[in-house]
Amino acid sequence: RQWQEIIYDENYHSAELLGPDLVRLCEAYGIPAWRATRPEEVAGVIAEARKAPGPALIDFQLDEAQNVYPMMLPGKGLSDMVEGAPE
Repeated sequence: RQWQEIIYDENYHSAELLGPDLVRLCEAYGIPAWRATRPEEVAGVIAEARKAPGPALIDFQLDEAQNVYPMMLPGKGLSDMVEGAPE
């Protein structure tokens, strides 16, 4: 959805991504996992994940209208990274 907003002038098409519960999937394979649904949970789950002796996963749940930065545009290099919302 973010790419459709920024690159394709808000021409949205089939942007809803539904998938497995990643935390439950990790648990099924013995991989520690956490979910953060509110900003105040982020520091705590990161601290817990850093204690894991091997791989770990944090599932950050964002509002679907929230964009994530920095982002890489197709065909561009690291020096062309988008660091914030276009004006």
